[in-house]
Formats: sequence, structure tokens, C-alpha cells
Amino acid sequence: MKRREKEDLPVVQWSFLQLKKNSKKNNPVPCFLQSCSQIGSKFLIYGGCDYNGEALSQLFLFDSTYMQWNSPIDESEFQEDHPGCRYGHSATVVEMHPPRIVIYGGMIGRSR
Repeated sequence: MKRREKEDLPVVQWSFLQLKKNSKKNNPVPCFLQSCSQIGSKFLIYGGCDYNGEALSQLFLFDSTYMQWNSPIDESEFQEDHPGCRYGHSATVVEMHPPRIVIYGGMIGRSR
């Protein structure tokens, strides 16, 4: 590993964070190909694909200050024209106040 000349510290350092215990309802299901967008000290996680290849519409905020997951709204409370179940998409914050995120592309299921 490459080391800095002035300091004898590695350029990259890893540390494992301890999350606070929440009920299962407030944690995202294990998934891959989800999007993650930073909004200040929070991270918005949207969608993903579960172990069985099914697209998910989960929406979670991870608060890095308090090390906790929160679900801002229930899936049934999504607005009518929400992006739906999706994985492999990209998400970009385009405005901070109020936060606005553009979601582009991705897959909506195994058959599509």
C-alpha cells in the first residue's frame, strides 16, 4: 500500500461502524444494484434487487450522525407517479433545499 512521505499512515484507512439496533421494519432488506444519494449527513437508498432477482421499491434514509436507518414513508404512501420497483438505476441530487433527486434508467423486473 502506498504511504505518505510526511506521515507514516496508509492513504486509505478502513473502519467498521456499529449501527444502533432498530426493529426489522426500519432496516432495508439485503439487496444489490440499489442507488445511494448523499443529502448532507444522510444517505438516501432507493430500490435494489433482492436475492431472488426481484426489483424492490424500498426507500430508506441512513443518518450517519446517529448511525440509524429510517424509512421516511411507507411504500403505500408513495405518490402516484413514483418510479416504482427498480434496480441498476442511477440517482443524483439536483437540488438541496428542498432535496430533489433525479432517478434515471434501471430495470423494473427480471422479465423487463
